[in-house]
Amino acid sequence: MKVNSKYSFGFIILAGLFLLFLPFVTPYKALASQMLVFAIFALGYDIAFGYTGLLSFGHAAFFGLGAYGTGLTLIHLSIPAPLAISMGVIISLLIAFPIGYLSIRRRGIYFAMVTLAFAQMVSMEYPGHL
Repeated sequence: MKVNSKYSFGFIILAGLFLLFLPFVTPYKALASQMLVFAIFALGYDIAFGYTGLLSFGHAAFFGLGAYGTGLTLIHLSIPAPLAISMGVIISLLIAFPIGYLSIRRRGIYFAMVTLAFAQMVSMEYPGHL
């Protein structure tokens, strides 16, 4: 089925306008930003599983590492937010490269289990940790 480019361009414009006005439609601005962040997370998961067929349980680990790195950078270095977000992405990338290098050599259920094991290693939930 061929998609008409005129209609897809119009859809992109409408989606962009909807996302632009989303913070003004939701009851809380934080809710709108949270919705957009989780939409980006879902898009990343769709690329990993939907297009490549690689079921990754470690996807959330990189999401958490980026968020944690951004938060720690904002607290301890007192730099502007866009630079802190960039630092969070870099921190997540530095951890993702070796994990990805070791994980991508497996296929099927073995790939899923290796990514689950790495996600548990990255997890910050220690017993008694406040």
